[in-house]
Amino acid sequence: FGMVGAFWDSNNHGSFGDIKNIGEDIMNDSTYDREIRDKLIRELKSDKKNIKIINELDLHGAVIDIAVIDKKYFCGYEIKSDRDTLRRLPIQMQIYDFVLDKITIVIGESKFPGVNRIVPAFWGIIIAHNMNSKIILQRIRKPKFNKFISKNWLAKKLWKSDIVDILRVKDLSSIDQAPFFFNSGHIFGLVPMWHI
Repeated sequence: FGMVGAFWDSNNHGSFGDIKNIGEDIMNDSTYDREIRDKLIRELKSDKKNIKIINELDLHGAVIDIAVIDKKYFCGYEIKSDRDTLRRLPIQMQIYDFVLDKITIVIGESKFPGVNRIVPAFWGIIIAHNMNSKIILQRIRKPKFNKFISKNWLAKKLWKSDIVDILRVKDLSSIDQAPFFFNSGHIFGLVPMWHI
């Protein structure tokens, strides 16, 4: 999505500051999941109007913190605050790589060294700074398109309601009346491949 090369000030949603000016203004206070999540959702809503945001989408094996769907991409944002651990991240990475077009991990400052070593180069990275009790989001790396998606896995694992949400945003809402039997590839026989 369009938020690149900058960090956001919570008092000025949707506009960007210069990363070079962060300097010593960033306070090294801990971040919490809820603070990061609320800030990220506000920024996503201000940056992209015609999107669907799903909070905690169950991908059957891992729950992506924020899923974002528009007519082109099915994206995910995984949050790891300063208070979280990275224990589950390797398993989450495997599942997200099967499903999501673009993936961004949003982390507290203390998690950057570990995350930078673990996540693949096509994942985006955003650092959440706690600056005088305000969350500032700093884009470190843009996500690239994920080439490892398994459409069969997607068809098997997502609930009908979740897939209908995806298709509705992609202007394919008529599919919502179709009989769904989620065996491998069934949905992709109903929908042209380039729509998914």
